[in-house]
Amino acid sequence: DKFDCYDASKYTSEKVDDRHGGQEPRFTFDQWVSEPMTGMDLINMIAAKFFGKCFDDGNGTIILRVDKEEDPVALFTPEMVENGLFTYSYSDLNLRYNQVTTTFINPQLNWNQDRRVVTDLVDQGINGIVPCDLQMPDCTDPQEACRRALFRMISALTEKETVVFKTNRMGSTVEAWQVILVADPDMGYSLTGRVKTISVDRKTVTFRDALPLEFGVTYTMVFQTGAGLISKGFTVSSSGSYTSIVFTTALDAAVLPDMAFSIGNSLGTPGLPKPYRILNISVEDGSTDKQTITAIEVNRLKYDLADTGVHDLDVLHVDQRSDTNVAPPVWPLAIKSSRFTNIGKTHHPLTLDWSAAPGPPLHCYRVASSLPGPTQPLLKEP
Repeated sequence: DKFDCYDASKYTSEKVDDRHGGQEPRFTFDQWVSEPMTGMDLINMIAAKFFGKCFDDGNGTIILRVDKEEDPVALFTPEMVENGLFTYSYSDLNLRYNQVTTTFINPQLNWNQDRRVVTDLVDQGINGIVPCDLQMPDCTDPQEACRRALFRMISALTEKETVVFKTNRMGSTVEAWQVILVADPDMGYSLTGRVKTISVDRKTVTFRDALPLEFGVTYTMVFQTGAGLISKGFTVSSSGSYTSIVFTTALDAAVLPDMAFSIGNSLGTPGLPKPYRILNISVEDGSTDKQTITAIEVNRLKYDLADTGVHDLDVLHVDQRSDTNVAPPVWPLAIKSSRFTNIGKTHHPLTLDWSAAPGPPLHCYRVASSLPGPTQPLLKEP
């Protein structure tokens, strides 16, 4: 599909920070291919350099998909899934790489091999070193090599959850590697339901089932329609159980009775639909009425983080569930002063002692000094 190739070209050619005050293309390819391989293998080898994937759509057209920021194409709720069941699995710890070593060709070293290492020290302190080696004979830029390695590491560390579910003909409207939204109340991500009726002025929507809503929260309702996803914001006057809500303006004409929807908000309470990228779609017994979709979670933060070369991955460990986001204080914290003399000089060290972090969502405490003078080293829990 030439339009897929054009979109991929625009994405890979987009200028990003080169970490030296300038800009450079996001991804490049500079390699002499001498090993014989099939045409599809060659295409996928090149596509893999910018985290893409090619496949035949079954109609003689090669589709190119790239792991990049894009809008979701569909919403799946328990009402659209067989038995309302989403099945989850998680990646092995040995595949959650926290140290990626990249080997590339460096023109500054007379076109010889060079290496860079990208690490997540926080994760290493928890799980030990989980290494991964990336061979990049097509890469000739150190910063691009680090960018690819960082992208790979962020994906491995934060995209750990895979969901599998069975749906109906809705599965025929999506394709592999497209992004979808999954709204699963059992996982605490969002409230879901179906539209029962819509008033004549299209401002009042009645739900099939009652939903608990809270006063003071700005909600966003996302409808799955034939024209795509349509969102609409609303609030309620008091907390309680609601079978209908009233919008301030009329709903889009594409929203009809019996359509599925999810309800979430920007604060994560009660949650948001979670984005996943489709890995596979299979048809059971040759019937399009029952299709199985396998998808992996998408971390939308990784694209900007990889582009900017940010190596502090603490901000990536974000849980969208409805648990509190307020971190407990450091407790108990004891500060002990002492005094000793060494080679005629008297020293007054301070010793800090605290209990280990209680666990998710808090993984460690950090303590930094604020004394005048040079920057002091950062202390953190091992």
